[in-house]
Amino acid sequence: MSAELFPSLRSYLVTCLASGAIAACLPAFVQATEIQFNFTGGVVTIPGVPQGVWNGPGPIPQTFQLSFLVNTLSPGNSFQYSFPNSSPNACVDSVNISLVATDFNASVNGQSVVQGASGSYAFSGGNLGPCSYIGGSYGASGGTGSHALGFSGVPDFGLGNPQQSAVRGSSDPLATLLNGSGYFSDSGDITYLIYDGSVLTAVVSGSASSVPEPDSWMLFAAGAVGLFLFRRQGTSLRTGGRPIATGP
Repeated sequence: MSAELFPSLRSYLVTCLASGAIAACLPAFVQATEIQFNFTGGVVTIPGVPQGVWNGPGPIPQTFQLSFLVNTLSPGNSFQYSFPNSSPNACVDSVNISLVATDFNASVNGQSVVQGASGSYAFSGGNLGPCSYIGGSYGASGGTGSHALGFSGVPDFGLGNPQQSAVRGSSDPLATLLNGSGYFSDSGDITYLIYDGSVLTAVVSGSASSVPEPDSWMLFAAGAVGLFLFRRQGTSLRTGGRPIATGP
């Protein structure tokens, strides 16, 4: 094998890795299809409203957390939305979304009660103000039997990007609506924690954001290596392969 082949091979590998840097940037321009939801809540007493039914055992729980993943391309999802007019800047006027949840995890008073289960999440609502919404309902549930946990109520919420130009121009409109969305218990309505056959009044808040796929991180790392080698190769070519003098 001739010595001339090695620089050519190195150049080829550097070019491939540098190309990876460009490709690594592409996911930033493509809407993610996996969304992570995180909710926190607390059991509360609302004046004039029965707190609910606690079947025990032990004391009434005070805090709870839920997290789960949603693949926006799952065939089990369903969603509908409408716009008030044809303006590109018009925001979604009403929305009704039902989602399949995976990797559903929940804890009560800091203790894990559901791990890696399947579940569901759904919400609906209409305009509360400019690009903000009051829910008809929202609710999440996961797990089975005595380890099932969820909540249900009426929220206020904000969508990720509800503008007509963004939603209709997206290859994944559901991800456009969900990524960056937020939800919280409406002050004028009641939300309930449903756990182990018990129902308790609660307040809940949560948000959703896209999750980078592992392959994207690997591609980004390869791209970074490629750029580093490409820069070194350029320096080597400019100096004729000789070390750069750093002193007198």
